[in-house]
Amino acid sequence: MPKKGKKAKAPLSDEEQLLLFQQKLLAEEEMAKKKERLLSQFLKDKLAKEEHNSALNLNKINTQWRTVLREVKTRELHKDIEILSQTFERVVDCKDSVIKLWVLLVVACGTPPQRGLMSGAMYASRIRTSETPGHRSGARELNHSATEPARFTFLNR
Repeated sequence: MPKKGKKAKAPLSDEEQLLLFQQKLLAEEEMAKKKERLLSQFLKDKLAKEEHNSALNLNKINTQWRTVLREVKTRELHKDIEILSQTFERVVDCKDSVIKLWVLLVVACGTPPQRGLMSGAMYASRIRTSETPGHRSGARELNHSATEPARFTFLNR
């Protein structure tokens, strides 16, 4: 049996060529729209992934920043505590010296204990009103007065 050859194609008419050309154009437009949709979906997915990663990274950065701020604040608070501790010690020392001075004055003047305490309380209130933070005029007055007991008028009554 002889091989069957392909039948020769009949020449296409103008209308058939136009129809075939329109079908090719429609197929190309469909492919272009499909490609555009795929690209659009890919970009949307990529954008969503980037936004998610950005949110995670921002959270990490905020967490690390808070840690740094906490460390700095801790150092500042430790400095403040040290300063306040030293200030407290100075105040305690000052008040201790006032108490020692009162004891010396009461013993030196030989006044009855109640009268000495009353005059000491009056003197303490006078010191308290004249002494402000950072201003130690009351302590200076005490030190100066310790050398001159005759200036205490409340003991001479």
